[in-house]
Amino acid sequence: MTMKPLLSVVVPVHNVEEWLEQCLRSLAEQSLEAIEVVLVDDGSTDESRRIAEEFAARDGRFRCVHQPNAGLSAARNAGVRHTTPGSRTWRSPTATTSSSPTRTHGCWARWSPPVRTWRPATSGG
Repeated sequence: MTMKPLLSVVVPVHNVEEWLEQCLRSLAEQSLEAIEVVLVDDGSTDESRRIAEEFAARDGRFRCVHQPNAGLSAARNAGVRHTTPGSRTWRSPTATTSSSPTRTHGCWARWSPPVRTWRPATSGG
């Protein structure tokens, strides 16, 4: 039985090969295991697509979605369509952490402004 992710992370990817591997390793090393990471290749023309696909092949929490270049908002929206309903966050592939990041869920909240968290509205309030 697969556990439902507590957090879905959408990473829009467009020509960020220089930073992408470090970004993905940073997400993979978080102490929160119940995550899914959706990498949205937005028509990259560098090695970003290959890096994303190879990383996803090594870690089952990561998966790739590909689309022709449509811009950051379209990439984020595509990522949301491929996540499990619940809490979501966006991560910029150029955002990096310190050499000794805090390995907790709260770490994502401190990576601001590149990370923005969205929670669906609840009924009754």
